[in-house]
Amino acid sequence: RVQAFYWLIQFFICLHLQRAQTRNNQNINKTKTIFLKISSVGSEELFFFFHRKGETDTMVKKPATKKKPLNEVVTRDYTIHMHKRLHKVGFKKRAPRAIKVVRAFVKKQMGTEDVRIDTRLNKHIWSKGIKSVPFRIRVRLSRRRNDDEDSPHKLFTLVTWVPVSTFKELQTENVDASTE
Repeated sequence: RVQAFYWLIQFFICLHLQRAQTRNNQNINKTKTIFLKISSVGSEELFFFFHRKGETDTMVKKPATKKKPLNEVVTRDYTIHMHKRLHKVGFKKRAPRAIKVVRAFVKKQMGTEDVRIDTRLNKHIWSKGIKSVPFRIRVRLSRRRNDDEDSPHKLFTLVTWVPVSTFKELQTENVDASTE
């Protein structure tokens, strides 16, 4: 009985090892030792050791790829859901944090470090006071070339407010430069 159980476990382990070897692993030099206690009958205990090449105890971290600013000038309309981004932020810090959230959103979407927020957008964020920031904001992000030669950044993003009556079924849209 113990012998049959031992062979059954060994069969499944070999099957699992074959599947693991077919996968393309990055760390082929490292091995992971797995220790199995198959059964214990009276004073006898059966143990099984096997090594799996290519697996480690820790996950391998991929190198982070930094998003480079593109050289093309583009304009897009986005909807920023401020309510979810300002959750658990204290009342007296909401409007200032909203400006930082908009800035971080623009850096992520457009890939530029230089972000300039229009005064109309700033007034709209602060329109209901410091603690009652609008739940959603429709913004137009336009990536432009920087005229200042001393600046280390070749491009900057101008963020302007787009007034809309409703946010239903709005998607991210590319805007022609001529219709701005």
